[in-house]
Order: sequence, then C-alpha cells, then structure tokens
Amino acid sequence: MVCDDNNIQDLDLSVNQNLSVLYSKNNNLARLDCTKNTLLTGLDITNNKLGELKLLENPNLMILICPKNQLHLLDLSKNLNLY
Repeated sequence: MVCDDNNIQDLDLSVNQNLSVLYSKNNNLARLDCTKNTLLTGLDITNNKLGELKLLENPNLMILICPKNQLHLLDLSKNLNLY
C-alpha cells in the first residue's frame, strides 16, 4: 500500500491480514495502528508527525523505517523478526 505525500493524520490498519508493505512518507500522521497485520514485512513512515506507533503482533515485520517523526510511544511487542 502506498499513500505518500498526503495530509493523512490518523491511519488505522489494525487486523489487515493481507497487507504486506506500507509506504506512508511525507504525511502529517500523528497516530498509526498496524496491530496484528500478520503478513506485514516492511513499513516506511519517514517524515511524519507520529507521536504514537503501535506495531503489536506483526510476526513477519522485518524492516521499520521511521526517521523524522516525533515519537513518544513505540510499541513493538511480539515482533520476532524485526532487525
């Protein structure tokens, strides 16, 4: 899924069983919930205003790119393949 260069502020993609990659760069995202996306392998959320990022139980997540944000909460519980 590609949603770069928009004005998205809140994105809830929890329990999307077929989502494998998300590119959401250059938005105004303040909150992103990608909890329980079992096929999610890559996430690039560069240059947003994220304060809260929930990535619980994404067992296949391997790549997380999130520079230029304002994170105060990052939950990566049960992400066994993240490196």
